[in-house]
Amino acid sequence: MRLTRKIHMWMALPLGVVMAITALTGALLAFEPEITRSMQHDLYYVKEVKPTTLPEDSLRAKVASVLPADVEVKGVKRDKDPERAWQFMLSKPRKASMTVDQYTGEILGRAERPAFFLTIFRLHRWLMDPSDVHAPGLHWGRLIVGVSTGMFAVALITGAMLWWQRARRGMKRSLTVVRGKGARAFWSSLHVSIGAYICIFLLVMALTGLTWSFGWYKSLFSLLISDKGVIYGLHTGSIGGITTRIIWCVSALLGTLLPITGYYIYFKRKSHMAR
Repeated sequence: MRLTRKIHMWMALPLGVVMAITALTGALLAFEPEITRSMQHDLYYVKEVKPTTLPEDSLRAKVASVLPADVEVKGVKRDKDPERAWQFMLSKPRKASMTVDQYTGEILGRAERPAFFLTIFRLHRWLMDPSDVHAPGLHWGRLIVGVSTGMFAVALITGAMLWWQRARRGMKRSLTVVRGKGARAFWSSLHVSIGAYICIFLLVMALTGLTWSFGWYKSLFSLLISDKGVIYGLHTGSIGGITTRIIWCVSALLGTLLPITGYYIYFKRKSHMAR
C-alpha cells in the first residue's frame, strides 16, 4: 500500500503539468471536425444536392489538373451525408485535401486545419516543438509528451489500486466529494472520486496515445490491435459515435483536474508535516 502510494505520487509529480496540458488539449480537439465545418461551411458543404453525382474518376482528374506536378491525389473521402462535399486527399502537405462539389464538379477549395486547432494539436502531440517532428531523430516535445503519458498511465493504475483499498472500506465514501469539512478534505475527495469515475477512459486514451510517441511501443501494441483506425477510434472516442466522443471529451476535461488536485494534496501534506 505504501509502495503503491509512493509510485503513484512520483509518477504524477514530475510531469503533472504536461499531463494536464495533454488532457486539456485533447478535450479541445474532441469536436474539431464539427467546429471546423461550421466555421467553413461553404468549403465542406455543397450548394444543392442533386439526384446523381459525377464520376469519381472525372472529379479526381479535375483536382489533379490544378495541382502542382509534385502533388498527387491519394484518395477520396465521401461522407454519408449527401450535403457534404467530397474530399480528395493530397500527397502533401500532410493531411491536405481538396473539397469538390460532387454534383457540379466545382472545386470548393483547399481544406486546411484552422490556426487555432493546429496550435492546440501541436501542443497536444509535441508541446510546440519547433523542429520538424516528422524528420528522423530525437524530438524533445514528442519525447516529453510520450514519457509523461506513460507515467500518467502508471499513475492511473496505481491510483485505481489505492482507490480499491479505500472502496473496500466504503464504496459510497470513495465516490463522493466531501463538502463542509475543510478545503483539504474537499480537494482530496475530489481527486479520488474524479479518478474513480474516469480512470478507465483516461487509461485507454493514454495507452493508445503512446503509439504516436514511441515506435517500439507502436509495434508491440499492434500485436494486440493492428487496425490503425481502431486505435485512433479508441484514443479519440470516435469508435462508439457521438456518445463515446462526449464521454471521452468530458473525461479529458476532468482529467485535467487530477494533476492539479494531486499537487494541492501533496503540497498541503508537506506544509502540514513541516509545522
